[in-house]
Amino acid sequence: MTIDDAPEPFYLQTGALDMIVRIARWLAPGGTAVVTEFGDVNAWPRLSTQLDHPELSTHFGALMQAARGAGLTANIEFVIDLLAFDRTLQGLATTRSHFRALRALAADAGVELSKIGYTPDLLTHALGDKLDVAQIGELRWEKIEDRLMGLVPHEFKALICTRP
Repeated sequence: MTIDDAPEPFYLQTGALDMIVRIARWLAPGGTAVVTEFGDVNAWPRLSTQLDHPELSTHFGALMQAARGAGLTANIEFVIDLLAFDRTLQGLATTRSHFRALRALAADAGVELSKIGYTPDLLTHALGDKLDVAQIGELRWEKIEDRLMGLVPHEFKALICTRP
């Protein structure tokens, strides 16, 4: 791997690479490890904010190369495919501030809304008989494969490593 295309500033997740080396040492023959995070196969880590704190995305191509270099077979899949999400479902697409407002509205009605991805049915169930979803304005629903809450599901990958 070369770093000729690395941006400024340049981040390298040495802890993630070290974790792959440790996984390679720990896995028994036939054993499999699954590492999930957000990032891309061909993009260097970038600083972003997830769940109200700064994080770096993951360069899955670097992790896959490290796994193969350590003697493992390695493949990358989308987490939504690994978990067999129904891509046709609609999910709540919102911003942090909009979700805080929705959470406050629900709390006033006696409902504590967890910070999870909501489908229309799941939100209706969570609110129960305390708050009518039809009475809440500005709810936006998009296909869960495009956007769910403030996240883009396709950004979440899984590195699947197996010891031959």
